[in-house]
Amino acid sequence: MKLSNLYVVQSVSSGCRRAAVAVRAAAFTLLLGAALPIAAQTAVTSSPYSGVPIAIPGAFEAENFDFGGEGVAYHDNVPGNAGGQYRLGEDVDIILSTDPAGGGYVVNNFETGEWLAYTINVAASAQYDIEIRASSGFPNSAFHIEIDGINVTGSILVPNTGSWSTFQWIGEKGVALTAGVHVLKVVSDIQYFDLNSIRVVTSGIVPTTIPATIPAAVQALWSAGMEDGTMSAWYAGGGGGEFNGHPGSTAGSVGSDGSTSAASQEQAHSGAWSAKLTIPSNGACRLVRQLESQQYAELYYSAWYYFPQSYTLSGPGAFWMLMQWKSATATAHDPFFMLVAYSATPSTLNLGLAWFPLPVDGPLPGQSGYQLFPSNIQMPVGRWFQVETRYKSAGDFTGAIQMWIDGVEVYHMENVRTRYPDGNTIWSVTSYAQGLSPSPVVIYVDDVVISKR
Repeated sequence: MKLSNLYVVQSVSSGCRRAAVAVRAAAFTLLLGAALPIAAQTAVTSSPYSGVPIAIPGAFEAENFDFGGEGVAYHDNVPGNAGGQYRLGEDVDIILSTDPAGGGYVVNNFETGEWLAYTINVAASAQYDIEIRASSGFPNSAFHIEIDGINVTGSILVPNTGSWSTFQWIGEKGVALTAGVHVLKVVSDIQYFDLNSIRVVTSGIVPTTIPATIPAAVQALWSAGMEDGTMSAWYAGGGGGEFNGHPGSTAGSVGSDGSTSAASQEQAHSGAWSAKLTIPSNGACRLVRQLESQQYAELYYSAWYYFPQSYTLSGPGAFWMLMQWKSATATAHDPFFMLVAYSATPSTLNLGLAWFPLPVDGPLPGQSGYQLFPSNIQMPVGRWFQVETRYKSAGDFTGAIQMWIDGVEVYHMENVRTRYPDGNTIWSVTSYAQGLSPSPVVIYVDDVVISKR
């Protein structure tokens, strides 16, 4: 009998049952340790694949399990990498990913009793939602998550997803984790399933793959299609404009760093024109609107983007902002939420949502510091894609942000802070970066609309 099968919790809704699992496991560990000689009690530990523990909250690829080998960083029932991809010196079966969300590689045919370990670093003690992105052709596949050897979820069903190429997020919400370094284990209870990635995010701020539609009954308040061959729409009503340059910015189409914004016929989502934003590796273009957000607390923002080539981020403090919601007071002018591109691998960028480090707590009460909410959406290249957002401006914790990418809801956060208590909200479409290459960096933006219900 496997030790991991001694105490299986079928329902994960009861805190008492979780506590029972923890107590029994801890007691068993204590008894086992007492029965072993001191030399045998010396634990062999794994080490993180990247050299540093994985930052939590965050998401990570299944194939980037720890170093340490069989029985330490993973357990695989059959020697060798039957998939023949990526980490050929390990015994974990890895294949190329067929998940439309990307990911590079997938751990294939996870069998009963097999497990993978990941060294993580939890930023703050809190409740977290732990999920895996998996596919299965069987109706009763199952897994559980362990933290430092303790089963914290009970057995979780992986449903038949309809195809081995159809992945979905499955997991447990509201798992209490303490700040610091831990070892997270994904353990297969019942075979088979394929595993693409794992995410651990703060409860209440949940990237979701359940589609949610934008209300049809919305009224357009402002739009910019650049079809007159100018950027004049951004200045309409005195409620916005072009603000380029880094660091700092100046009003107008040319920034002090050489960044430029202009109407262009090189690419267009509809009609013949779009806005072309060009920046150096460290530069910024900002197309700003603030009139509408100062009139209405809750608005819908939509923009189409086109990236003609791939770019990479490198170096300390590298970042790339594509959209942002700022808040201004008499003494501050800071971003709150930002659509960003971040390095999912050294050569690929994913789209994500970020919270800026601010002098006020947020986005939830008691939270602070920079927070990245990752996604598995790789930066689209060579095609137009749409970003739509519902943003409810609030200086307390009654605000909201809900974001769709190409019509699929990716983020939905309610009861969050979205501006300073004594500040307003300023929205902008941006290409604002540091450490981005190759230079110059060119993107196109078209059919930008601000609406209300």
